[in-house]
Order: sequence, then structure tokens, then C-alpha cells
Amino acid sequence: MNIITREEIKNAIVDRRKQYKANLKSYTKKIRERFSIYQKMLVRGVDLSEVESVFSLESWNGFKIAKVQDFAKIKRIVGSLTEVEKSVENADENKVKVTLKPISEKFKQIRFSYVTTLPANAKCKIVRSTSEYTSLVCSR
Repeated sequence: MNIITREEIKNAIVDRRKQYKANLKSYTKKIRERFSIYQKMLVRGVDLSEVESVFSLESWNGFKIAKVQDFAKIKRIVGSLTEVEKSVENADENKVKVTLKPISEKFKQIRFSYVTTLPANAKCKIVRSTSEYTSLVCSR
């Protein structure tokens, strides 16, 4: 049976406080960055209620676009967009996730993403692959 000493309890509490303090700093930084993004949008004359109706929060710096048809509103808010990534969202349904970022330096940290069905004549295709590896197993 292990007996926990007062010193071990004290050290555990100190470690936990340090962890909470580090997390708080990280969250505070993310909130400030998010506020800065919204502030830049307000300077451009964007109604934030319109922003929320166009896309919803996906991560601290990313927005998931509600409808592909809303690109006109998004472009009016942040300017032109460029593609940064494509990934498979659901291989069985032939769905891909496309991630875009604004060209403008004012909004460089924001990412927008949407999910769409891959057209039959697309340049990309979903490929399933399996990895094979060998290992040595010895008996004793």
C-alpha cells in the first residue's frame, strides 16, 4: 500500500496550479486574437450578426462555412480567398473538406472551411490505401 505524503500532495497542488496558469495564458491569447479578428471586421463595416449567420465557430481561428452560396458575403467581409488544404471528410459519401484563407494580411490567421461532394470529373480522387509492414516475432 502506497502512502501519500504531505509533500507529494503539496507538489501535486503546485503542479496543477502551474498547469492552470499556463492554460489560462493560452486561452487569453486565443481570445485576444479572436477579438482582434472581430475588431478588424468591424473596422470594415461588417455587422457581426451577419458574420455569425454566414459561418459558425469551428476552432479558435477557424470558421465552418454554413453554405457554399455564402462565399459572396465572406469575400465582402475578408476579401479574396486562397485554398490551403483539401482533405477527405467522408470517403463513403465522397465528401471532401476544403480549407481556405484570406489573401489580406489583416485576416491572415483566419481559416474558412466547407464540405462538398467531390464531382465525378474532378482532378482529385479519394484513394483508399492500406499499409503493409513486416516484423520479426521470435519464440522463447
